[in-house]
Amino acid sequence: PSIVTAKNSFLIRSFAKKSFRVDSYSEYSVQKKDNKRDTYRRKNLLIPYFELKSRFPDPERQKSPQVTKMWLSDVLMHVQPGASAQHLVQALSLLAKFARSESSRYIVITKMLNDGLFDRWWSLMTPHFESGNVNSFEVSNSMHSLGALQCKLSEDQFKLWLSCTKGYRMWETREMSMALWAVAKLKLPMPGEEIDTLVEKLLSCVAGNDHQAIANTAWSLATLQHPISDAFQEKVERFLIE
Repeated sequence: PSIVTAKNSFLIRSFAKKSFRVDSYSEYSVQKKDNKRDTYRRKNLLIPYFELKSRFPDPERQKSPQVTKMWLSDVLMHVQPGASAQHLVQALSLLAKFARSESSRYIVITKMLNDGLFDRWWSLMTPHFESGNVNSFEVSNSMHSLGALQCKLSEDQFKLWLSCTKGYRMWETREMSMALWAVAKLKLPMPGEEIDTLVEKLLSCVAGNDHQAIANTAWSLATLQHPISDAFQEKVERFLIE
């Protein structure tokens, strides 16, 4: 329409008087996210996981060390006394994604973990594992991140994690394959009967097109040198044909 309403005219004049200059929608989007971050900080609130995920500093695009440091600082705010299992697991997941995005980042995160970050994360997560106050996603995702970061678990630590995996019937296919992948990656001594139970459950609920779960499980069993059942071999052969 050629007629500009009074309301729209007011908005246009107001925008023109802004002290900042927006060169593109992308820049405007970044500016909005920065303002949102400042709001969380002023209110002393943790920045939500999905907000942190959306701000992930892609190494192909984000070249500012300061922005990267700010993002890491925001993630580590979730690894604090009193943190929920969800916050701790999500923070570790983001750190794993960050480490795997670039070799230099992997070195930085590994050093942080070796210098005490892993011990702090585990000590905060232990009460949640011990109380059983964790869901299947938190159990599987925590192990998957530990595997991606190559965090070595002691025998007692692995037993504690393993004690939280009894409800396989409630797990999703992806969660089971992720957990088994990490166990194999870290070469952890998972009892053979536990592996059989997990694989049996995975086969009972895996979808025909869930190729990634089948591939991860096949790799895990081979790495652990665990015998493959006829049922799983048949599933793999069908997967290869498809």
